[in-house]
Amino acid sequence: MARDKYAHGVFYPDVELICFDGDGTLWNTEEDLLFPVHTEMLAARGHVLTEEQYRRVIGRRAIEAASIMVATFGLDDTPEAYMQERRERANGRLASIGLMPGVQVLLDRLVPCGASLAIVSAAQEAHITAIAEARDIRRYFKLVVSEETTGVERTKPRPDPYLFAARHFGAKAHKCVAFEDTAHGAVSARDAGMRVVGVPHRFSPREDLLKVCHYVLPEGQTLGDFDLRHIARFLPQ
Repeated sequence: MARDKYAHGVFYPDVELICFDGDGTLWNTEEDLLFPVHTEMLAARGHVLTEEQYRRVIGRRAIEAASIMVATFGLDDTPEAYMQERRERANGRLASIGLMPGVQVLLDRLVPCGASLAIVSAAQEAHITAIAEARDIRRYFKLVVSEETTGVERTKPRPDPYLFAARHFGAKAHKCVAFEDTAHGAVSARDAGMRVVGVPHRFSPREDLLKVCHYVLPEGQTLGDFDLRHIARFLPQ
């Protein structure tokens, strides 16, 4: 598809690839699924999980999150056992997870720009696919990078997942945009050379994203309010 810089009256710079994180960026897993599941598991073990404690694990691989929970609360579980229980509890609920506000509007708006779209996540591919297909947005994306993707040796906050996505499409990093809801993920995209848009929410404070992102959604706005003009100064013209 040829790129139209003024498709439907919206300005599109010369962007080659647009990447989205999954949990907390495209879909509301942090609030609708992962925080409740961790809360239930810890309550069953006699502990109370605060939002501040939960913020330490968002954006991390499942085994890393499990290790943090086990260490924080002094659990008898091994990280592997905790992770497996978390996945078993969560898997049956994946199809019910909703999109983050404005996602559908933004995806429809980006189609005319002709850039490739990719999901770049530290989650399992089955987790990503289950939610994306249930919400009927898998069709927008030409690539899914997950924790199992062959050729990605290190995951976020290392730049490997985003570098892999850029190589896959032959895209120049400075012509790529990444949407991330955590500083952990934003560092990964920024170190890969991409332009990063921060998506704050209940568990990801705006101030953390402002430190590493090129642009952070303003207070009260959703992804549906975003336009590439907002980061045009960071992009090639």
